[in-house]
Amino acid sequence: MTKGMDMKQVVMAAAVAALSALGATASSAAPITLDTVADGIVGNTSGPVLAVDSYTNLSLITWPTTAILGVFEFDLTGIADDSTILSAAFGFTLDVGSFSFYSPIEFTVDAYLGNGVVDVADFTALGSTVITSSVVSGLAAGTTLSFDLSSLVPLQGALAGNLLTLRLSLTNIEQLTIAAIENTAYGNATLTLDAEAAPPPPPV
Repeated sequence: MTKGMDMKQVVMAAAVAALSALGATASSAAPITLDTVADGIVGNTSGPVLAVDSYTNLSLITWPTTAILGVFEFDLTGIADDSTILSAAFGFTLDVGSFSFYSPIEFTVDAYLGNGVVDVADFTALGSTVITSSVVSGLAAGTTLSFDLSSLVPLQGALAGNLLTLRLSLTNIEQLTIAAIENTAYGNATLTLDAEAAPPPPPV
């Protein structure tokens, strides 16, 4: 017992120390940044839907008769299925400086379960919108941007299947070019997650 402290003070000090340690453990989950394991474009240019997964950059376009969408797949295997996702952000790097007739360049990102490849099914796959945001004109090539997801439900649901797809679509008549996996100058798209592991079951 510390000199000058009675038993009650010692017990209270120990309790405070234990609670502080518990709080430090609970909040110590470090964000995990995942790189894309597959990316590419899917699109329709007034003809059959196409899919290509071997571009050094993804040139996304929306014109009156053209829609080229960017598809990014992430492997969530390293996150336990019973974890709770606390936050998430999707990031990408511009491979060509942003230019817009109608600034800003507006886009949405939909999330859905991945299947390991970029194919024509990604053009019409049903997903949940997790980002609605924009990119201003005048940004230089090599600029990296990050956007917080507004909904974590699709990510939580993808943990059991391990694969998550994010599909970026422009919402106005614009063009945006993003670095892809094959790009040697800039990094590919990322998904940064803050996930909290489920607490261990109580002792029997």
